[in-house]
Amino acid sequence: MSELKACPFCGTNKIEIEVEGNFSWGECHVCGATSEAHRQYSDFNIEQRKEGASEKWNTRPIEDALRSEVTKLTDQRRWHQYTEGDKSTYPPFEDWYLVTNENDDLLQEFFSFEVGWKTNKNIIGWAYQPEPVESEGE
Repeated sequence: MSELKACPFCGTNKIEIEVEGNFSWGECHVCGATSEAHRQYSDFNIEQRKEGASEKWNTRPIEDALRSEVTKLTDQRRWHQYTEGDKSTYPPFEDWYLVTNENDDLLQEFFSFEVGWKTNKNIIGWAYQPEPVESEGE
């Protein structure tokens, strides 16, 4: 059976898979939260029923989508190492970026795949530019 995720409501790991007849479900033994019931026909053994219920307990589409968005936003706000000639370190598209060089200067530079950085200032790192600040009333 798959390892069960912690309860999304109270955070405990005291989760059990319950089986009754053709139905099985995940249940938190602290706060009482339950997953959607999983139905299996009687020709399936208990382990197969528990596996189906554990999949339902571990399915968290909203949580998974939020984690994916957090990862994406975190990636957009970090500095990326840049090495001239190493395409794996290039920005993903042609645009303006914040860059830093060997002197720790903070610059704004345009990157193109054909030319690289518009000016050659020994760039060693890049980051996405922050969104513009919206003034009140917009």
